[in-house]
Amino acid sequence: MNPRTCGDCRECCTVLGIAELKKPPGARCQHLSRALTGAGCSRYPTRPKACQEYLCVWRAGSGDDDTRPDKVGVMLTHADNTSEACRGINNLLPYSYIAHECWAGAVAVPETRDLLIDYASLGVLVLVIKWGWWDELGRVFGPKDVVHAADRWCQDNNHPNLMGILQRADPD
Repeated sequence: MNPRTCGDCRECCTVLGIAELKKPPGARCQHLSRALTGAGCSRYPTRPKACQEYLCVWRAGSGDDDTRPDKVGVMLTHADNTSEACRGINNLLPYSYIAHECWAGAVAVPETRDLLIDYASLGVLVLVIKWGWWDELGRVFGPKDVVHAADRWCQDNNHPNLMGILQRADPD
């Protein structure tokens, strides 16, 4: 299946950090056009490899048009595309997502929270990174057995940051 096009969504151009550009997470990319529509990236043909290869869960085909990141306020990424700890959890639980908040408080919006709960009801572990807290998890959505399996992995592999949030999680 071919990935969807981004349309007017440009959330990855702000939310993600891009080492090649020295762009920290949460900073608007300097190459992002000020126009709300159109190509978006002023160097699209020569954009960094990280930008070329990035594929959010929505672009990969999950959800409908109303769940596009710029509309729902979270950008879901497969956990195997992120940190070593998340890759480890993803090896244990093949359906793990990182939900990057696109703006402060997005996860508190009922429609956004319902979307994450829907993923959890399918057995997906969703680790939320709150807007502005790029190195810290804010909330976990997932069935209790999935959250507990991830917590056990964190304990066995000495990942205290994840371990703490999973232990505090209120699994739905």
